[in-house]
Amino acid sequence: MAGVRRRHFLSLLCLFAFPLLFCHSFTIASLAPSTMVALFGRDVILPCSFTPHPSMTLLRMVVTWQLLDTDTVVHSYYYQRDQLDRQDPAYLHRTKLFPEELLEGNASLQLNIVRLDDEAQYMCTVSNEFGSSSGTVKLLVAGDLWIFDSPHLTFTLCI
Repeated sequence: MAGVRRRHFLSLLCLFAFPLLFCHSFTIASLAPSTMVALFGRDVILPCSFTPHPSMTLLRMVVTWQLLDTDTVVHSYYYQRDQLDRQDPAYLHRTKLFPEELLEGNASLQLNIVRLDDEAQYMCTVSNEFGSSSGTVKLLVAGDLWIFDSPHLTFTLCI
């Protein structure tokens, strides 16, 4: 009975007393398309957008991109700057967030000079004082199509 009262009290607290401070959560709103194709050697932007809270600041925002179901860190952002100490060496100097767009709900990641081994599923996680949310995007890597001229065959007859 006490547990029911406590839950009811917390629900009322969220409804009336602290709706903006403690009870608002957010979700990753858009990771479409969920599968992307990047050309080998080119740059790609992995999309991650969320609905920002009106009171949200960058002070407590954490954005982490990592390979799905692994501890491989692709890119981290917290304390209002990139934090790349734990970044996997394969991504060194090849990733970029857009910090000026975070408060607008854009946590997309630019991955430069795409390699074949970049083909994977990536997870974007955005956390702040209002909650945490994650989404995934699968990256496929394709090669450029090389277009060659038709071959020409030349014969020289010597008589």
